[in-house]
Formats: sequence, structure tokens, C-alpha cells
Amino acid sequence: MPKKKNEVSLYCFTPLVSLGAFGVETLLAIYVLQRFRSAAGRLSALFIFLLGIFQLMEFSVCTIDQSIMFVRIAFTVIAFLPIIALHMMQSECKHIRFVKLGYFITFLVTIPLLLSNSLAISIRCTDYYIVFTGAPWYMILYGGWYWIMLCFGMYHLVRELRLHLLDRTLNLWTLAGFLVTGAANGFNQIIE
Repeated sequence: MPKKKNEVSLYCFTPLVSLGAFGVETLLAIYVLQRFRSAAGRLSALFIFLLGIFQLMEFSVCTIDQSIMFVRIAFTVIAFLPIIALHMMQSECKHIRFVKLGYFITFLVTIPLLLSNSLAISIRCTDYYIVFTGAPWYMILYGGWYWIMLCFGMYHLVRELRLHLLDRTLNLWTLAGFLVTGAANGFNQIIE
């Protein structure tokens, strides 16, 4: 089905891949929580678990019910990932600012999604993707804020790495996470 000019779409994993990812990410979150008792460890476990919740919502959309509530939960969970990553860095290096403000703005960005029925989000399950399509103004707001937070996080990671203010291994893994997330979202925009 061709996309209309006034639609913005997000492509996600198929249901079985999503369910498998949920299982792996849940087990990994439990492991990280048990292995790393620091604030950064708890935030890492939360980050991984929320990724798993997103995958479970994708699975639910195409196998249980194409309920808009599953989509709302998925989009809300994903919106908080960049700020949680920044918070994780702040827990190790206290001089990073704007974390509380980042949480607040992310909350404000997700409010319309949670409370409004006028965002016209539709769901289409295909053999290769789950496609979420929504109101352009909201998808631009949501995506714009998401990218701002990703870039802000990557800036701080590179800065911390250069100044040796954080553990190098933690920094490199977090930077890899930001880059993979950014690359996946960038690829999504290209195929659209």
C-alpha cells in the first residue's frame, strides 16, 4: 500500500523477532541488574528492560490486538531511552546538566500521544515490518526531540571520552548503543 503524502511511518521488527528480542532483553536486564549494583548499572538494566517492553508491544500489536494502547506504550517507552542513557552518564560524571529538564520535556512530548485520539496513528503488520503511521506534526515533534537527545548524548559521550572523565569501556559501549540506535532510525528514514 503506497504511503500518502501527509503520513510519516516507522518500520519495526516482525512479531517473532520482537518476541525473541523481548526475551533476550529481559534476561539481559536481569543479568545487568544482578551484576552491576551501581546507579549506572540500575539505569542500564532499566534501559535494556524498556527496549524489551517496546519489543513486547510490537509483538502484541500484530498477534494479540491492533490496539492503539500497545502503540502508545511502545512510543512512550522508546521516547525515554535517550534521556535514560544521558542519566546513566550523569550518574558516573556529575557535571552533565539538563537531565531533569530532559525527562520533563520527554514527558511533555509523550503527553499528546498518551492523551489524544487525534494523532491518527495506524498500524499495519507486513511480512517484514510493523508499520506505525501517524500525524506528521506529531511524528516530526517526537522524532525531532528523539534525535536532539541522541545527538546531545553522543556529544557528551565523545566529550567524556576525550577528557577521560568516565570509564572508557562504559563510554565506548554507550556510544555504540547511541550509534546503533541512531543508525537504525536513520536507516528507517532512508527506506521511507
